[in-house]
Amino acid sequence: EAVAQAEEGATIRLLRDVELDASGLVNGQGALTLSKDLTLDGSGHTIRAKAGTFSVSGDNGTGPSLLNLQDGAEVTLRDVTFDGGSAAKISNCRWYALVVNGTELPVDGLTTSGNQCGVNIDRGSRVTFANAAIAEGDSIVFEGQDASGSLTVESGSYQNIKTQGG
Repeated sequence: EAVAQAEEGATIRLLRDVELDASGLVNGQGALTLSKDLTLDGSGHTIRAKAGTFSVSGDNGTGPSLLNLQDGAEVTLRDVTFDGGSAAKISNCRWYALVVNGTELPVDGLTTSGNQCGVNIDRGSRVTFANAAIAEGDSIVFEGQDASGSLTVESGSYQNIKTQGG
């Protein structure tokens, strides 16, 4: 409701944890769809998938997404955890599926596809991947990295891991 009522450029602040239900949604649809410029401030809360409502089918894991960013929306995600259970998926974004900026992020069970690039890891970020399937040709891109950043790949499938801009 808050997303539907928010104006362009607004900040939405979560006051509690949120559970999203994907019942009736199909591949390409998101339980939370952000299609306008805004900031989602989680205030330390979690947005999680309701158990049993995110069905994944087929060899490539098609099914609804927990979060869709689309229509060229410029979205800032701040202090929020997305818990998709075993069905976390980011697809069809204009640029990167996920950008990690100066933070520590454990990623377990993420699937990305149809994005221009997979995951961008900026300076100072420490990221660990487990059970991930990053399908884009440029799966992981380090940008401006120095000794304060790191990447640990425990398991999963990736195409190309590269550095850019330093």
